Amino acid sequence: MKQNVQKNNQSESLIYSGDDVKSLEKKAKAVIAGLTHSFILEANDFLKEMELLLKEASLLGKKERAFLFKNRFFQLAHDLKGQGETYGFDLITVLSENICFIIRNKSFFSQKEIDWFLLDVEDMKKVLSQPPHGLSSELKKEITTRLEKQKCHK
Repeated sequence: MKQNVQKNNQSESLIYSGDDVKSLEKKAKAVIAGLTHSFILEANDFLKEMELLLKEASLLGKKERAFLFKNRFFQLAHDLKGQGETYGFDLITVLSENICFIIRNKSFFSQKEIDWFLLDVEDMKKVLSQPPHGLSSELKKEITTRLEKQKCHK
C-alpha cells in the first residue's frame, strides 16, 4: 500500500491511492459481513432461549412468571435491542423495545402478554432470515400493523 505523508504544522495526514481505498473498503465490508453473521447466529440463539422461557412461563405462577420476565427474558430482549441497532436491524430493535416496554410497565403477565411476546419472537426470526437492508416492505408493514394493534390493546 503506497502512502504519501504530507506534513503541516498542526497534523499529519495520510493520502491513499484509489486502489488503496478500494482495498480498504473491501476489507471493511468483509469485517462488517462477518460481524453481522455473528450477530445473526447469536440473535437466533437468544430467540430460541426466549421461546423456551415463554413455554416455561405458561406453566408458572404469577410471581415466578414476573421474576422470569423481569430478569432473564428482559435481559435477552434488551441485548437484542442494542445489538439490532448496532448492526442495522431496525425491526429487531423495535420489536425488542416493545418487549422491554411491556416488561418495564407491568408487574403481572397474563397469557395475553406471553402471546404478544411469542409474536414478537416469531417476527424477529422472520427479520433475521432476510438481509438487514433488504427487508421486504410487506414484512415491515405486517409487523408495524401488528404492533399498532397491540398498542391499542395495552
